[in-house]
Amino acid sequence: ATAMLSDQNLPRFLWPLAIQYAAELKKRSPARRLDGKTPYEVIYGTKPDLSRILIFGSVVYYQNDHRAQSEKVTPRGLRGRFVGFADG
Repeated sequence: ATAMLSDQNLPRFLWPLAIQYAAELKKRSPARRLDGKTPYEVIYGTKPDLSRILIFGSVVYYQNDHRAQSEKVTPRGLRGRFVGFADG
């Protein structure tokens, strides 16, 4: 988690999110003690979907839901940094 923060020059207050994301990545990584399976695979019986995995702190664009209908020149997407997935 420390490396994820320092690599992207992110502030320390994001430490809890970095730890949480690192734990999620660990659950989806093969382990020798599990005969090359991931903890996720052992628990759920299926391989994890890695298609949504992003680099912590990478630049992302998200939908601007607060844009008024009349504001046609307001950007639809806003720039942000990826710090993990919402619960649920």
